[in-house]
Amino acid sequence: PSLHEALHQQRPHGLLTLTVAAWMRYLRGTDLQGVAIELNDAQAPTLHELAIAGGNDPRPLLSQTSIFDDLGKNAGFVRSLHTALTQLDQQGLRASLATCAIQDRTSADVRSIWSGTHRRVVTGEQGVTRTEGGAGEEGLAVS
Repeated sequence: PSLHEALHQQRPHGLLTLTVAAWMRYLRGTDLQGVAIELNDAQAPTLHELAIAGGNDPRPLLSQTSIFDDLGKNAGFVRSLHTALTQLDQQGLRASLATCAIQDRTSADVRSIWSGTHRRVVTGEQGVTRTEGGAGEEGLAVS
């Protein structure tokens, strides 16, 4: 789903937000170690300037409504994006990915419990997983 859809449907969007943060971080023109990288974007001069001006504040880039539509008006998303940008700078990509994946999974679990579709996952022999619960459904998956 798109980021707009995830926000509208109140679905987990940490990894989508991190993807936007990583692109915004890229637009600064340096990697996470400070080494210059070539920007390959048709709007690079403008976007680079905005990324540098904003640093970890995504609002200058989010003001580009031709790219972000009205995402800059969503205060919760702006805060999440600021957090993701800060986390990328302070902890790096791997730690940021791990944190977002855990948060998205936790949000999905809470959402499924709230909606009454939570299932208990039971892992058995040879990587076979059985799910129980959720409207009386039961299923199998092989991992």
